[in-house]
Amino acid sequence: SSSAATTAAARVVPKAAAAIVFGTAVFRCDMLLLLFAMGISWLLCRDLGILQALRIGVVTGILSLALTCPLDSILWQRPLWPEGQVFYYNTILGKSSNWGTSPWHWYVTSAIPKAMLCTIFLIPFAFINVSKLFVSRAHTNMHAQASATYLDLAWLEYLLPVMGFIFLYSFLGHKELRFLFPAFPIFNMIAAVGLSKLRPTMLHAVDARRRKLWWILYLGVILFCLGTTLLGSLLFVAVSQQNYPGGEALMRLSTHLQHQRQRQQQQQTIKVYIDVASAMSGVSLFGQRSVQYVASVSAVQFDKGGYEAENQLPFLDDVTHILTETSQLDGFTIIDTIPGNPRLNPRQLRIDTAPAIYVMERE
Repeated sequence: SSSAATTAAARVVPKAAAAIVFGTAVFRCDMLLLLFAMGISWLLCRDLGILQALRIGVVTGILSLALTCPLDSILWQRPLWPEGQVFYYNTILGKSSNWGTSPWHWYVTSAIPKAMLCTIFLIPFAFINVSKLFVSRAHTNMHAQASATYLDLAWLEYLLPVMGFIFLYSFLGHKELRFLFPAFPIFNMIAAVGLSKLRPTMLHAVDARRRKLWWILYLGVILFCLGTTLLGSLLFVAVSQQNYPGGEALMRLSTHLQHQRQRQQQQQTIKVYIDVASAMSGVSLFGQRSVQYVASVSAVQFDKGGYEAENQLPFLDDVTHILTETSQLDGFTIIDTIPGNPRLNPRQLRIDTAPAIYVMERE
């Protein structure tokens, strides 16, 4: 009943709002766009009041900052709110485009179809009364009355906020598939609803012979969607494994330093410069700690390139090793080359790569 649905919404929506506020403050500041889109929907549907929304936002925001700021400040060894810094750099300063840009329609025309694959075709069925389409004329009194019930908009309140989230995100020049991860559970849920609408048990007006044929088609749709999605996901995982040459380069450097240590040819002080391309493709603080542990020297220092002023290295005079996308640097020799930029080659059934990151050592 509507009263039961209202009661359930009054109990669940505040928890959902608090969870999104927490996720925005602690994990992903861009979830603020999802919070805005969902908040507008909740306010319009009267699932949440303005004062209640403000109270949830303020209280949850303060508690979230009280949790994340001290912990991250300890880990980074300086006062820091990571998501606040990201928001300031990408949104306030508008420098997210430094990391590359994509067309405004990229999410709709490329990212979502690639992520959903065949299951995207199930979404429209969530908004159709499929059983009505198979009602014979003998069971239909008025064509206009029947056609008016062909649409089922019950799930639209879940889809529209997510589409609003994607629409707002499309204005940001820098786009990545991972930015849409909060939207895919909703897409998958609606696709599942669409698949359930195709169940033969929903077709009450269809005779037994046709219903048996429909069962075969229904099972075929399930196997086709799941099979193609699984196969596509495995292919994308295989391609993505080659998409982190920076992290691989750091591991290769670690191995090189370990061999030097075994041959007792290692310098006492190692300074590694990591350029932007390497830092964006897999280099992490955990990897850096691993290099420091393996090298076992008195000092291993890392300098990361970046568009921020504090991450721009003006000279390389005291650098001993470099991870870079540049293949030639005076005074340095290449000790390893890491492939990257993977592309699926369907004609030859292979993954093509090209040299992406070079591990260099001072001559």
